[in-house]
Amino acid sequence: MIRKVLPSKSVIYQSALHPKEVMQRLQDRIEAPRSFGFGSGQNRYSKPYIGKTWGNRFQISRVIEYRNSFLPQISGTVIAKGAGSQIEVDMKLAEGIQIFVILWLIGVSFAAIAIPTGMYFENAEATAGFAILIPIIMLIAGSTLVYFGFKTESKKSLVELEEILGARLVSPTPNTN
Repeated sequence: MIRKVLPSKSVIYQSALHPKEVMQRLQDRIEAPRSFGFGSGQNRYSKPYIGKTWGNRFQISRVIEYRNSFLPQISGTVIAKGAGSQIEVDMKLAEGIQIFVILWLIGVSFAAIAIPTGMYFENAEATAGFAILIPIIMLIAGSTLVYFGFKTESKKSLVELEEILGARLVSPTPNTN
């Protein structure tokens, strides 16, 4: 239930290319992730995506030159459809980020409820009213940061995937955020 609060996107692409050709085009633009390292230039990649492919599936993320913890993790399946392919793509936050954001939202929501409740029962003065706003502002700011961090990157990936897959976007699924 709480995962519905987190940004995600599910779309379907249609391609005139055979599934094997689609997978080959993906493999040509994906590089295996490198292990963690210190120093500049440790994780420079020559291809636009990192990840892996197996069978008719793929799991990738964009290579970016900056930090964005809300970068979509993209997974997909290529299915033969007529003479071409249908590519079902899901974008979501990395699992560790999902857990952190959920815990953070729960904590700030608890504070947004606990502070005014505590003030009410302790008959706190009106001057402490600003304290009520702090968790509400944190909740709004945090949610906005997660949403726009994910949304800007997912839009870029949607356009790039259309070109890589030799496909056109035919359907965002109804339950996307």
